[in-house]
Amino acid sequence: MRLYEYEGKKLFKKVGILVPASFLIPTGTRPKGLISNTSQITKIPNDSKVVKAQVLSGNRARRGGVVVCKTLDEIKKTVKNLLGKKLDGEEVKKVLVEKQIEIEKEYYFSITFDTSVRAPVLLLSARGGTGISAFEKKFILDPLEGLDQKTVEGYLRESNFPKEEIKALSKILVSLAKLFFEYDCRIAEINPLAKTNGEFVALDAKIILDDAALYRHPELKFPPRTVTGQVPSKAETEAKKIDENDHRGVAGSVYFDLEGDIGILASGGGGSLVALDGILAAGGKPANYTEYSGNPPLEKVYKLTKIVLSKKGLNGLFVVGGIANFTDIYETLRGFIEALKEQKPKPEFPIVIRRAGPRDREAFEMLEKIGSDEGFNFHLFGVETPIDKAARFVVQLAQNYKNNSKIKTKNTCLPGSQAKMQSKI
Repeated sequence: MRLYEYEGKKLFKKVGILVPASFLIPTGTRPKGLISNTSQITKIPNDSKVVKAQVLSGNRARRGGVVVCKTLDEIKKTVKNLLGKKLDGEEVKKVLVEKQIEIEKEYYFSITFDTSVRAPVLLLSARGGTGISAFEKKFILDPLEGLDQKTVEGYLRESNFPKEEIKALSKILVSLAKLFFEYDCRIAEINPLAKTNGEFVALDAKIILDDAALYRHPELKFPPRTVTGQVPSKAETEAKKIDENDHRGVAGSVYFDLEGDIGILASGGGGSLVALDGILAAGGKPANYTEYSGNPPLEKVYKLTKIVLSKKGLNGLFVVGGIANFTDIYETLRGFIEALKEQKPKPEFPIVIRRAGPRDREAFEMLEKIGSDEGFNFHLFGVETPIDKAARFVVQLAQNYKNNSKIKTKNTCLPGSQAKMQSKI
């Protein structure tokens, strides 16, 4: 989870890192509503204030999202201009009014998890601020030992920071490390850290929390959000709950609602993207993007299937994946079937299944029997049918279903065989 600046600064204050005095303009506030907040704004010292749009993307200043104001009227005008504006596709819903700091020096401090070394790393630069692209020093950290002040002082000396500042800066870095490890961060960054009147103040905060560890921090009541800052839909929220406290495979951690009419239950990242591209290339519109992988148990696939099928306006369903290595095709499709029995789609509703991997023949035999017994409109494809070809087929069937076509297609295809697209389609 990527935090907004004001949320990150709340965590900075918890570990003793100084931040400027500020006031958050409440969600939905319009210029008239600013009158009630005037007293809060005027309590912030200094004549000049910095008005900052709260969005998850970077480089706000270059896009007009950070504005220095000298009067209350300027603040009101700026807030009016920012609220509702889109920066990098995200609508500005909150604005931070902050004391302007007189900057003597700017530094860059960051702790981030580096997948190339499989460990957290400390990044230091004596040049901070907008547009920084290079780090002067990089130190690999031991997550079991953390970061003590003596070690940090050595890093700062090695990085040629001013001797007279090393003790004060080392305390800030120890606090940043405490935040990183205690709150299970993927990134904890201060850019810039400003020197002003003998103190060091964090002027911005970039913090990304590990989603898989959020359950360890019930005290962090940050509202859920997508990567673009939007409030997740009900389905997106429910899907993410499937994997909470259950690490047997993955099902639901990646789920996005889209505006189409073809539901997707994909397995594996590569296969799911090929399926999505195939549907779009054939002129279809996906209703969602999701995937399950890592051999999840049937109950997790069952829950994900119910979420996918609960979306209104579906004209077809595509169950798809590449060649699985260890995901049990039979077991996962059992979960799919259990959900299908409960949702009871119309007999004409097309369901195209393209799967291959362990126990796929058993799975297809089960699907053929249940499809016949329950009256499901299954169309089964095995490994010999490319994913994009199966995608074109589901688009055709969905269009026919949408147009209330009475054309019937055959419901029996063995795994590895190519489904017969009836000549009338």
